[in-house]
Amino acid sequence: MRITWYKISRNFSKFYWILLLACCVFTIYKYKRSSAGSQNHLQNASNIQAHKSGNDLAEDSSEFDEIPLANRIIYLNNITVDVLKPKNKRNVFFVFDAITDSRRRKKLNFREICSIESAVLKHPDHIIFIIYLTYDSIVELQITKSFYGLPYKNIRFGKLNVNQFLAETPWKNVDVQNIFGTFKDISKLIRLLLLWKYGGIYIDSKMIVKESLKNLKIFLCNDDTGSTAYNVMEFEEKNIVEIFINNTLRDFTTGNKATSLFTAKIVEKLCENSKKEYNRKACKGFKVMSKEFCYPLSDDIIWQLFDEKYKGNIMMLVKKSAIINMWNEKSDTTNVDKTKHTAAAEIMKEYCPQTFGVVWKNEF
Repeated sequence: MRITWYKISRNFSKFYWILLLACCVFTIYKYKRSSAGSQNHLQNASNIQAHKSGNDLAEDSSEFDEIPLANRIIYLNNITVDVLKPKNKRNVFFVFDAITDSRRRKKLNFREICSIESAVLKHPDHIIFIIYLTYDSIVELQITKSFYGLPYKNIRFGKLNVNQFLAETPWKNVDVQNIFGTFKDISKLIRLLLLWKYGGIYIDSKMIVKESLKNLKIFLCNDDTGSTAYNVMEFEEKNIVEIFINNTLRDFTTGNKATSLFTAKIVEKLCENSKKEYNRKACKGFKVMSKEFCYPLSDDIIWQLFDEKYKGNIMMLVKKSAIINMWNEKSDTTNVDKTKHTAAAEIMKEYCPQTFGVVWKNEF
């Protein structure tokens, strides 16, 4: 009897391992087929994007209509900003860092996608450029399910090689990496250079767009501390951008780094007064919007976004703003529970409804 049970047990064990091995082989086979298919499909999508970008919006209308983007990879190896050809100053730029990821694969999170969606919905006649900065040729962008339902027809993904891009500007002989040190500061310079070269609007992915900015020409914003920030700006004229860039480089080359980069110091130098909101006449053609316009939430109350008790207070503060500064060091790690009646949930539901609709309970 013992021998019989032993044989049965041994045979069952063999059968179990054979079945497990077969399942593994089948899973690997399906994964390879799926990966190959999605890679080919999206490589074709990238080629379509590279060849068709730069046409008028009407001509681009069907560009992404049949491309399933959820949880796939877009390869940006050959899709540079120059290939995308921003033009007519109807551009909105988002800039992301693709350098720190050793795999060179980037994945937009829900909050970044929400910011992009809010800009897309308020600027249907602009091209929205999602640009990844790099020093090499390989960038892979993972598209998540959060992009379901977004109006892709005016969104473009691309990469920007920092060294190559700088080589095509008047600052090609400037050792940017040595001067600025951190990529965070280099990224700020690139924002200005994109607007210098192509014109348009830059929006940081920590911001939610409430109103269209297309009728606001040549402006920056004061942040919640009263200093001029470069998280939202619009430039069309190269000479004004050159003033900012040259002053910034002069500060850095003379050792005046600290926090002087892209702050009120340059604005105060160029403008004739120190009011909260500078006008164009006083500032040689550009305007600085008040913090109520772009930064209605100060650091010490931003946590109230996530507390139902303070919803009324927050909604009152953002009522007249065109931009909402949703995310900073104090709010980045706080989840937004979409089932609760918080100001954060209401803002996202209204200004990025598609993204808000596909996320789970507290994935923001």
